[in-house]
Amino acid sequence: MNHIPFNILYVDRNAQENCSVKQENLISTTSLEVDVSIKTMAESSTAHSCLVQENLQKLLRACREVHLCTSGRSCLAKLSDLNQSSIIESIPTIVLIDVPFHDHSSCKLLAPSLPVSSFWSKQNNFDNGEKEMYGLKLLESISCEIQQKKISNMVIPMALIKLLDSDLNLLQSKSHAKIYNHYSEHSSDGYPKHRRSPTEIDQAIIMQSLEAGAVDIFTSPLQEERLSSLARARKRSWVGIDDQKPYAYLREAMVSGLMDGICHHEDYNPPVNWPNIIISPDRKETIAMAINSWNFSAHEFTDDELLHAAVLMLHHTLTMPELEPWRLSTERAENLTKFVTASRSAYNTFVPYHNFRHVVDVLQACFFFLLELGKIPPYHGSSKFPHARNSPLADSIKPSDALTLLITAVGHDVGHPGVNNAFLVTLNAPLAQLYNDRSVLESFHCAAYSQILRRHWPSVFRETGMRQLMINIILATDMGLHFEYMKKLAW
Repeated sequence: MNHIPFNILYVDRNAQENCSVKQENLISTTSLEVDVSIKTMAESSTAHSCLVQENLQKLLRACREVHLCTSGRSCLAKLSDLNQSSIIESIPTIVLIDVPFHDHSSCKLLAPSLPVSSFWSKQNNFDNGEKEMYGLKLLESISCEIQQKKISNMVIPMALIKLLDSDLNLLQSKSHAKIYNHYSEHSSDGYPKHRRSPTEIDQAIIMQSLEAGAVDIFTSPLQEERLSSLARARKRSWVGIDDQKPYAYLREAMVSGLMDGICHHEDYNPPVNWPNIIISPDRKETIAMAINSWNFSAHEFTDDELLHAAVLMLHHTLTMPELEPWRLSTERAENLTKFVTASRSAYNTFVPYHNFRHVVDVLQACFFFLLELGKIPPYHGSSKFPHARNSPLADSIKPSDALTLLITAVGHDVGHPGVNNAFLVTLNAPLAQLYNDRSVLESFHCAAYSQILRRHWPSVFRETGMRQLMINIILATDMGLHFEYMKKLAW
């Protein structure tokens, strides 16, 4: 097998030690004999360690070196070591994470207790709770950090689903069928029990692994013919090349996800990674000053700092007494930070322009205009409203209109796939068919953002006037209609 240049981190707590195993130390490419560099694993006679040996040997036939990690902690530490060199040398890092079979029923995907970036700055303060990050939780944590751009997007998380879990009598079992039959026919104390459906179980853990951010799914023991998927994963990490974006996404996901949210909104609750946002007091002060200026530059701030800026602008606007019915208490789960975070999660990080950075740039421009017009209270030290120019248009703006404008700015491009309406229409994409080739993306943004408001800001969603104004504003962003709107304004 050709050796592909990438780093592989194999995470399995049944390994005996953290180590790096090189391909040149492999004794035979056809047998599963244990090489001297992994001798310590051979000393254990459990089915688990033998399975680790088998998987490791197969991985070494696909690449020159495998970094074996026994815990989430050691994985994150090794990932930290490899991250910078991976970026400089353009070598992807594949993280193959063991997902125990029981994870699909016992692991509820939540915000990770220790973000990777926090781990890197606090390696000496690792407590017992953090040691438990493993399986789906570790997978979700790494995926979250990639999404938030805190680690390189050349890190590729994958799930390794293992049916073997705790029965040490399965040392000789090598096939999934034998392993499954044992678990389905016997309870933990060895007595027969009702046979479970492998299809339902497999789908449950596969879906949770995908939701946690796995780029691909493997089963353990590894199948050599499937290792070619690692090469495809490497291709995805190259700059400008990604099999997953945006075309497969355009074909089905935009429409199916939207329809699920509308038709089954009570059951449809897409996962949101609630980040652990840490911003220094000095940076918070810089952000607070910047949003009060027309010279605001979104490129000077990180994604988390932009999120903080958006929260500041919305929070300041909501101080107006007239907006009391739409306030989100900071003490409740449905607060401003979670609303903005959920909105940010709806933007595609692979889109170079219509992303969350663009959104905060638009939001700040609207915020500044409203300040200049005197339609929201003075901000950050100003003692009085600026002198607004006499304008019938400005006079018509009510406090609820100002809030609606800012809320709309946050969601006016949610789910943007990085192509325009003409592309979708020419492609005859499902989304273009759904909206009859008219203002395709803008109609989608309205519908998708409405579902975010339904879940995270229901008082705004229920207000018919605000929602209708939001829809009109978003539809007006269709550049195909730009000159029509300009003619209407030139009275």
